Amino acid sequence: MKEEAVWIIWMAMAYAIGSIPTAVWLSAFWFRKDVRTGGSGNAGATNMMRQFGKKAGLVVLVIDIAKGIAAVSLPFAFGANWPQSWTLVSPEWPLALLAALGHIFPVWAGFKGGKAVATLLGTMLGVSPLSAGIALLVFAIVLALSRMVSLASLVAAFGFAAASFLTFPQASFADRVFIIVLPLLLCWTHRSNLSRIWRGEESKIGKKSNNNSL
Repeated sequence: MKEEAVWIIWMAMAYAIGSIPTAVWLSAFWFRKDVRTGGSGNAGATNMMRQFGKKAGLVVLVIDIAKGIAAVSLPFAFGANWPQSWTLVSPEWPLALLAALGHIFPVWAGFKGGKAVATLLGTMLGVSPLSAGIALLVFAIVLALSRMVSLASLVAAFGFAAASFLTFPQASFADRVFIIVLPLLLCWTHRSNLSRIWRGEESKIGKKSNNNSL
């Protein structure tokens, strides 16, 4: 029972780490403004960059990626043992999901956060650098072809899932469910983007647009 209690704490920590509202806090500290009140209203690196410049966006991106890495790595760094009674699923996947949910619904910022792309990228890097590398390659290819960051992010997330099936051939059924849920969660946070993509109205890199979509 002790191991279960320890891991419940680690699960809560993964959500709390994911909940750190980097863009909200930095926009308030540096610019005396809430990033969510402008642009797309999204508390993420892209909206931060559009409102306050590339440097601000890059800082948010790096910290949000680091959040994801920390959420899935800290329990193992401290030697936490996964309870034998929980062997139906591997620990990395629920930790990744909770970190992403924390970013989307941050307890420290009124449960109004971002779309979790950078945080999920961090969890991918922490869980499987090889699969994450494949996902980044997919992202680069789709972005070059479509010039749509949202589409590239979604396709890359599914690319990570496909690569993970190959990287973890012994993954349990529960693990595979979690692996699929992660890109589906991004589809949900990007539902407005998907609607614009369908209508041919999504913003593209290098093309002027009044559409603040990310």
